[in-house]
Amino acid sequence: MDILMKKLESSSLASMEFALNWQSAEAKHSELYYASNVNMWRDIFPAEVEKKILGARENETLTFVFNPGVVVPEFSPAKVLDLSPGQFSSILVSGHKTAPRFGRFYPAGLLRNVPGVFPQSLNPFRVIGFGDARTQVDLNHPLSRQILELKIQVTSIRQSSVERGGRCTDWLEEVTHNGPGMQARANGQKTVFANRQGYDRQDEDADSWFYSVPRLVGHVDTQASSMLCSIYSRFMHRKDRVLDLMSSVQSHLPENYDLAITGLGLNKAELKKNHALKSHVVHDLNLTGQLPFNNNSFDSVVCSLSIEYLTNPRGIINEISRILVPGGRVLISFSNRWFPPKVTKLWLEIHDFERMGLVLDYLLDNGRFSELNTFSARNWPRPANDRYAGKIATSDPIFVVAGTQKLQ
Repeated sequence: MDILMKKLESSSLASMEFALNWQSAEAKHSELYYASNVNMWRDIFPAEVEKKILGARENETLTFVFNPGVVVPEFSPAKVLDLSPGQFSSILVSGHKTAPRFGRFYPAGLLRNVPGVFPQSLNPFRVIGFGDARTQVDLNHPLSRQILELKIQVTSIRQSSVERGGRCTDWLEEVTHNGPGMQARANGQKTVFANRQGYDRQDEDADSWFYSVPRLVGHVDTQASSMLCSIYSRFMHRKDRVLDLMSSVQSHLPENYDLAITGLGLNKAELKKNHALKSHVVHDLNLTGQLPFNNNSFDSVVCSLSIEYLTNPRGIINEISRILVPGGRVLISFSNRWFPPKVTKLWLEIHDFERMGLVLDYLLDNGRFSELNTFSARNWPRPANDRYAGKIATSDPIFVVAGTQKLQ
């Protein structure tokens, strides 16, 4: 009983789960982040967070709402600049120069003769306009205009040993750093991600040849798979008819929902080894561009860790819309691992969080999806029994885009 009543004190070490929630014009967004070793004596929180969190008990969840300018610097018009072409270093993609595109993010170190920006600067800037041989860029944080809701769950509390200094961590800076906000459009305008060549791949041979040899392994670690299942569960209903699109040996779906899961993939041996499937179909989406199912056949469609291989993703999204019932859900996920010969060139060019924006664009372009959501999950510990444990400290990051088929 004493363990259950532990309280967070200024001398405590703790593990915490952060959920940063915000909303753009297109979707609701949730950035999930795990902190395994929070030092309350040394680490940094906003004053109101620290005041409220001290005294929290294990497994307690606290909620905060912040106006713009509290968690990240407030939007400043002075950080919106009109630049000449000579102020851009060459943007190299696969060894080829490319011009900046509207709505895209790039590392600030590519800019020249901009006060406070150095070649080593990795903070992102966004291209937000073109005109009269000038390019307008925004160096503000992608969340600088957003109202942010923060939920903190204290998952464990322990006492620290004698303090002898060390690195202090600003945990909200960690949560908001390197990506959150980049999945939203610039002022509601569609991002120009790439031309048609962006969907070319290193290996243009038939996918059926590449996937002819079964790979009976998971494509993310078990913690990432568990997180994926947890996010999917938010949208699943018991006894749903589910299509596991581009399926393999794992489905990452809740086992206790009595789901009727159909797997569609390219390797029969992998599909037969997936015991979550009640039926399966071997089918090449890049070859046919169509799904071999009748209209309104499924309550949910999931595409796990494979959207980056599609050469006509918008066409496949249209097919998903066709086979979903009104009110049905689509869930598309990815990580930062893939088969290099088969991933599209565009996928390699853009940031993880921009990839969520790209997948959001697929759903928005279709026009028949609403209630759009994105999720990111980062920094959970890699399982000790994982083959990369000891080499990679953290679990594979997970990114999910979800939408609901409109009723009409």
